[in-house]
Amino acid sequence: MYFKEWCIKTFGISTITEGKIIPITVLPTAGGNVRLDTLAQYYGGYYVSTPITGIAFSKENFTRLCQYLDQELVKTSPHLPSSIMFQQNRNHYFSQLGTNSAAQYNERLLPNIHLTFQTLQAKQEFMKKFANYYPRESFDVINNVYTIEMPPGFLSQLRDMYYKEQNINIYKRSDVDTLQEQLEHLEKLKDYILKNNLEGRLDKAQKLSLDYSNDNSINNAEYEASSAYALSLQVFAETNKDNLTQQEYNSLIYASNVLAAYDEQGNLKQSLKTDSNFTNYITRGIYFPLITSGSISIQNGWPLLSGLPTNIQNKIFTLINDNTTNILHGHPKVSLGKNNYYKMLRFLPDAHGHSETDEIVFQAGGMFHHSAMFRVIKVGVLANGQQVTDPTQIPHHYEYYKVESNLGAGCHDPDFRTKTCKGTYITKLEPFVLNGSKQLVPSATNPFTNPQKYQAEMEFTLRELISAERQLLFYRQPQLGQNGESSSVPGTPEANEWIRLNNVKQLLSGKYYPYPLNYFTKDRVDPTKIYTTTVMNQLGYLQEEGSCTIFSIKHLVHGLIGHELAALHSEFIQKSNGAEHIAVIERKIKLLKQVLEPIQISIDSNGTQLWIDAFKCYMNITVPGPIKGIEIVSSSQKGQNVIIIKDHELKKRWYELLQQQKVQFLLDPQNYKNQIAGFTHYFTNGTIPGCQITSTTITFHDPVIACLWEEYSKKSALLKTPPQFSFFPQPLQGLSMLQNLALTEANKIQSAVIAPDLMNPNQYVIKLKFPDNGSAKTFANAVENATTNKPKVTITPENEVILGEKRSAMLFKSLNVNANKILRELPQEAASGNTFNFGT
Repeated sequence: MYFKEWCIKTFGISTITEGKIIPITVLPTAGGNVRLDTLAQYYGGYYVSTPITGIAFSKENFTRLCQYLDQELVKTSPHLPSSIMFQQNRNHYFSQLGTNSAAQYNERLLPNIHLTFQTLQAKQEFMKKFANYYPRESFDVINNVYTIEMPPGFLSQLRDMYYKEQNINIYKRSDVDTLQEQLEHLEKLKDYILKNNLEGRLDKAQKLSLDYSNDNSINNAEYEASSAYALSLQVFAETNKDNLTQQEYNSLIYASNVLAAYDEQGNLKQSLKTDSNFTNYITRGIYFPLITSGSISIQNGWPLLSGLPTNIQNKIFTLINDNTTNILHGHPKVSLGKNNYYKMLRFLPDAHGHSETDEIVFQAGGMFHHSAMFRVIKVGVLANGQQVTDPTQIPHHYEYYKVESNLGAGCHDPDFRTKTCKGTYITKLEPFVLNGSKQLVPSATNPFTNPQKYQAEMEFTLRELISAERQLLFYRQPQLGQNGESSSVPGTPEANEWIRLNNVKQLLSGKYYPYPLNYFTKDRVDPTKIYTTTVMNQLGYLQEEGSCTIFSIKHLVHGLIGHELAALHSEFIQKSNGAEHIAVIERKIKLLKQVLEPIQISIDSNGTQLWIDAFKCYMNITVPGPIKGIEIVSSSQKGQNVIIIKDHELKKRWYELLQQQKVQFLLDPQNYKNQIAGFTHYFTNGTIPGCQITSTTITFHDPVIACLWEEYSKKSALLKTPPQFSFFPQPLQGLSMLQNLALTEANKIQSAVIAPDLMNPNQYVIKLKFPDNGSAKTFANAVENATTNKPKVTITPENEVILGEKRSAMLFKSLNVNANKILRELPQEAASGNTFNFGT
């Protein structure tokens, strides 16, 4: 079952979308207690305790608070205060709160998620079940829909719940070839990342995906950003391939290839990365060194291209013109430098109407120090005005569209109240020509009556548009950008040239197209794969810092794969640096190997035949002799055999067997010691692992040993009665119930057992084992928030969270769950000698 299907079936969730990243300012404690006065509370201040103790504000509210403090100082000062006095006044106020404002730093809160539901009942049941996450009625401004808003950690919880089921079901799959192919792709992907030292680029992509500024500490170039984001998409797609629909998987790989496409041999193909390589070369490789070296005067602004030495300006304009020709008409061998080449696909139709691609992607930004993208898409039109529906059909002519992806400077229709803009903005291009005064004017050519002339004029228009976009990257706009983009001085030649080029860009970019645009697109690695896709105008959250190299790519991807799938990947990249990308791959590789490789089971040689008989019984195999697909070999360890299961179907049944957690049998109280003694003969040191024994019952927590016991008992006729449960009954549900509690990291609980309280043996404690100290601490904090933080929840060095009887009762009551129902389904420590009764 795919994740989306599972969400619908399990909780009635119909869509999942991403909220807004919240920039915050944190003021650490000065060493003592911190407090919130009325003013700080009015501006939304709140306490924080991790990773440090202090007070936090949203960045916007912190700025407003500082402005208020400045205004109050002006009112009470006889003279206009200096900037130092303003800062001293702020520092004094924040010190009264017990904080050290000099040590303030900026942080990011992961975005909340928005959920919509199929029915009102499903929504109400969901809110009740996950009340501890504080779900709230909300509105998703991006998709214009009422939602339930949940904290960011909940999406991880939801996916972990899903993966827990899927990682069990994966053992039951029979499409071995598909799983083997997935394994091979993951191993190649891991090797590629490590061989090329790409973890660092993924680290940068993670930071910028959270809207941090691309300052010197990150320094992420556009071509690095495109390849890193593409790589992250690929890792997400390959590690989740068995949980994605084919369409979702194809969309992720397609989007990855739009950003940075590589063939099987590792050769770069035409994509955003090749274009950003080009723009980086002409701006930062040729032009910008002239400025930084001081070889050209910049007293009156940055130099115009037309004012550069003749050889340099000719080189730049020739490169732009040749690149444009190659993009529009294709070229079999375009240089990447260092003896590397790639093929550019033909975009414009040739004399016979043939072309190789209907979509080209450009690195843009509209100015120096800003990164954005745009695509030019052509759509075939028949003589009757209908759009072509067959990608192999030759149309009468093509219509051309521009699709911009931009969340920063120069974006369309910004709304600073909701912090949104039209991040995906579609325009329909129209042909332009030069009039007698060499001015660009719209053409009156009708494409239906004169398609050849129309096509020639469209090529001219595209060339002029691309040239303007390229040249804008050399100059700074006359006003400071909304995210700190540098500016030129108004009235200087640089500022005037930027204005001229920007006007040309706006003129040639066409008119706003308010409808969804359907078109054909080919995979950049395998052109035989042709997709029908749709792009539409979409809102996006404004970037609030200098994160454009990734943030604009992120929105480009949203336009390619849709908000819902993009939200799942965003959650992944925002939480995953380079090391975690590798770790995710390794975990999936380990799981797939467990499924695909033969299972090897070490067993005492005395019990080998009994094991075979027991497994045959479980499989309902009545034919005598060995089981086909199972091999028995001697172990290097004395007295041990190794049972090797090679057959995939048998492996599936073996993992089904291992899902059982508890089997209980009744014993004869008068003879149980003899019963046990005979069975211990099959185990080294005469010890039966993983069982609890009383005078009336024997309970196994290892289903295989339970299986051996049943076979032994049948043959020895030692059972007083048949097993209490049917052969391999349903497992205890207590652990599963605990893992599904509406508490952060509850899904990470590995085991749970009831034991006597050492301080009061008549009371119980619940011991909850976690994989690491971090998840144990987070869970303990969640328990304290749901109950009380006095006393603190105990965490042992073995990452066990210990919940006493009173706190457990408070917790279950707080979560509105049936305590006895859970406690009855948990095992009790055999060595304690105490047995707790939790009703029936």
